[in-house]
Amino acid sequence: MLRNDNEGKPLSWHHLRSVQSSKGIGEPPLFLGSTVFFALREAVVAARRMNGKEVGGDAGVWNLDSPATCERLRLAVGDELAERAKTVQKEGEKSFLVAVA
Repeated sequence: MLRNDNEGKPLSWHHLRSVQSSKGIGEPPLFLGSTVFFALREAVVAARRMNGKEVGGDAGVWNLDSPATCERLRLAVGDELAERAKTVQKEGEKSFLVAVA
């Protein structure tokens, strides 16, 4: 362990007013948690390919918002059950949901 500086004086850490390690600021848990989201996104890409859906390009733009709930994951996969549940607004119908921009 380093106990002296370059001049041979004993080191003192009492003057420092910040955490000198990423472990002390919560950085590892933050990024480890994000790895789960990115793993889910890759799983959705694989599932979309299995279901014959586009995974990129202009025609296949899809979005996976965080938090990645079960409902969002199921809709992003685009399997047969999600396709059967899809609703299309007909002419003259008003949307039940209100969009807030």
